[in-house]
Amino acid sequence: MHSTTVPVRAGVQPEYGDVVAEVSAHLLDVAASARSGGSTEVWIDPGTGFGKGVEDNLRLLRRLPELCGPGAPVLLGVSGKSFLGAVTGRDVENRLAGSLALVAPAWSAGVDVIRVHDVRKRGT
Repeated sequence: MHSTTVPVRAGVQPEYGDVVAEVSAHLLDVAASARSGGSTEVWIDPGTGFGKGVEDNLRLLRRLPELCGPGAPVLLGVSGKSFLGAVTGRDVENRLAGSLALVAPAWSAGVDVIRVHDVRKRGT
């Protein structure tokens, strides 16, 4: 998972020249390093919500096809993220619609696994 800090710390927001190019280059470097160390199955995650502002996250989502395909399968976790709250004005308990709105475009872009919190709607 991409993050500019290790350990991962939410709330850290560096400035990027081209967030997609920088995240992609970092993830592909880490994947290559993992493979050279003997890992046989490597997945990448652009790390939405970690070390990225609202606009950075939206750019990553708009350009997901650029992250999908080269190098490794992609896992995406957008469920309930704070950038959804910033875009929709909803608190964390009311972001299901925003989370779901990202699933079909992410799948169409080539994302292999989408991590979610609400497998079934709460209260049902």
